Amino acid sequence: MPRDRSWPMERWCCCDLWQRCLNRKLNSREFAAAHDLQLPHLYWSGHRLARLPIDNLPEHVVIKPSWGFGGHGTYLLSGTMDLVSGREWKRADLHKKLIQELGPVQRFPYMAEEMLTTEEGAYAQGVEYNFYMFAGHIGAIMPIQRHRSSFAHYSMYNSDWSPISSPWLTSLELGSAQPAPTSLIEMCEAAQCLGAAVGTFVRVDLYSTSNGVVFGEFSSTPRSNNLTQFAHEFLGRIWEEKIPELS
Repeated sequence: MPRDRSWPMERWCCCDLWQRCLNRKLNSREFAAAHDLQLPHLYWSGHRLARLPIDNLPEHVVIKPSWGFGGHGTYLLSGTMDLVSGREWKRADLHKKLIQELGPVQRFPYMAEEMLTTEEGAYAQGVEYNFYMFAGHIGAIMPIQRHRSSFAHYSMYNSDWSPISSPWLTSLELGSAQPAPTSLIEMCEAAQCLGAAVGTFVRVDLYSTSNGVVFGEFSSTPRSNNLTQFAHEFLGRIWEEKIPELS
């Protein structure tokens, strides 16, 4: 279970709006690890894609950029199958494709990390739990279930898992209600710990796996162009209530 502990925050609090550096996934991993969150194992990261050891990576692995959103450029490889696109890949062919399309040297590093299991222990596109945090206060929880790259659905809940029925996003389909994850209490504690450490609005992405709660990433402006008017007003009210000094 994550715990609050003394940590040299001066490393991060170097300037105004320092929290934005957490949008870089390698930075967010370091920050979350310093607050005792469990992370996917990092097999490799680097700017030079030619050095990606693709033939030596595990059967189940995620290859993704360290900067970006919406899963762009992400591959969830289960053997030769990419679970995002549903396409079969020889790994050498995928490696060649990445270098040809992206170039040999990346401005931001690419990463190869552990593919997480679902709560049942399956290697699949599991549910991603997005916690909308206002410092240490949970504003809302959005579980997202992806079905290949072209389709996903979401639902919305308060911190006690009571449903928020009004549509939240214009870009994804609102799905039916679903049961709370088995690790909801631990996930809420983890999100509150990280939210308090960040000290402002941030979305904290977590996964409930067969090995417990695992950190995903941060987002400081999550889907800001795709929020409904209801969502803007909902979040605005919580912002004014919980962190009015940052308005």
